[in-house]
Amino acid sequence: MIVRTRTACPPGVHQISLPTPYPVGRSNAFLIQGDPPVLVDCGVKSTRATAELEAGLGEHGVRLEDLGAILLSHPHFDHSGAAAAIARRTGVKVVGHRFGLEYEFRGRDAFYRVLAQYGAPPSLIDTLVAMNDYGDRFGEQLTALAKLELLDQGDRFVMGGAELDVLYTPGHNAAHLCFHDRGRGALYCGDLLLAGITPNPLPHFDLEADRGRLLSLNLYLDSLDRVEALGPVIGLTGHGRPLADTAAAARKARRQIHQRAEIVLELCYEHLGQTLFALAGRLFGEENPLGEALAFSELLAHADRLEANGRIKVDHERGTVVWAQEPIAEETE
Repeated sequence: MIVRTRTACPPGVHQISLPTPYPVGRSNAFLIQGDPPVLVDCGVKSTRATAELEAGLGEHGVRLEDLGAILLSHPHFDHSGAAAAIARRTGVKVVGHRFGLEYEFRGRDAFYRVLAQYGAPPSLIDTLVAMNDYGDRFGEQLTALAKLELLDQGDRFVMGGAELDVLYTPGHNAAHLCFHDRGRGALYCGDLLLAGITPNPLPHFDLEADRGRLLSLNLYLDSLDRVEALGPVIGLTGHGRPLADTAAAARKARRQIHQRAEIVLELCYEHLGQTLFALAGRLFGEENPLGEALAFSELLAHADRLEANGRIKVDHERGTVVWAQEPIAEETE
């Protein structure tokens, strides 16, 4: 009989699972005990989520008012939504990456335009606008914070029981940070690495970049390299259970990306002339609006990378694939 053990948080660290209104389900916050204690991520801004956060802290003798800082892995509301409200109430310092100051609001209109450009129907975009308007009640822009410390690659954060090296790890989000606790052999990895899935490579919009966006998959692969170089440490993830070995998880995620790229290339080759949105529908078969948007986001990231590598050609005015390199057939015995 095989006995499977669950990876636990290292001593002095406690995982607190919090509810979200999103399909991804519950998110994680992590309490680092010390004087003062430090919190990594804080969940959405809602009465229920904040009550569960306070209850989770209370199990370890900590109040929100006791916190010395809240570190944010990235500015998605399921991880950062409550930060501004908690800071107003308690005066706690909030720490994140500089890109997080503008959150994702500046990218929403750009994402809607890209969806339309590559074939999404207006009805889907209207639905997403309404969904985002509803979702805005679960968080605030980080510009609303009175005290915000900005960190970047190579910085070090020390407070109470937290002694953390900062890694800038874009790919899922342009403001994504991981925090490496060398002493405990752990990495707070947000949504960079998750058990069972590869995080969605959301568009990283940049007016100075080609077509107004960066190659998010290349950024994600670079971030995986940065994490793998740390060696095998415990991964304290933004959703789900901890990972036993972040280096192994990074290698697995890299393999999955390369495998998915070949599938996308084959799809492009077989369905020349179709829009990227239509190809995303063929690949993922999503039927709900959020699923369709995320499927397109991943397909777009792969298409951008394949085109940059000379493997496909996209007519960006029509949003269609006009040429694709013939896939290499796998050898069979």
